[in-house]
Order: sequence, then C-alpha cells, then structure tokens
Amino acid sequence: MPTSYHTRRPDESNIICGAGPEVIRDFLRREDWPPGRYEVTQTEVPFGHPCDHWGVAVKHADGSVELIPDQPA
Repeated sequence: MPTSYHTRRPDESNIICGAGPEVIRDFLRREDWPPGRYEVTQTEVPFGHPCDHWGVAVKHADGSVELIPDQPA
C-alpha cells in the first residue's frame, strides 16, 4: 500500500502531507514555517490506519532542513 507522510505547524494551524519525507523537507525549505523540530509520521493510504512515527524534520534558522529518521529498534 502507498504511504503518506505528515507534519504540522507548532500552532497546529496547518498540516502538510506528501508521498515521502523529502516532500516535507522541500515544503519546509520554501515556506515561512518557523525554525524548529517537526515530528514526521507515516500512514498507509487510505487514511484511517494508525500513524507510525517516522522521525523528525529540523528546520534551521538559515532555512535548511535536516531529515532525521527514527533509529530501528
């Protein structure tokens, strides 16, 4: 099944989703969301299945974004 990746603004006013964590990284680079850590979750499409934590996207003050996947158990 396809997987969708999600994150949200700290104020929870917007949620973004995409086909991969790279889509989230590219979005955060372009948009004026504040620097910080954004939790990234993944879920199988169609929506409604439980979300799993994927890792974090860290937006730095210079606008760069680092993707940090969870370590395997």
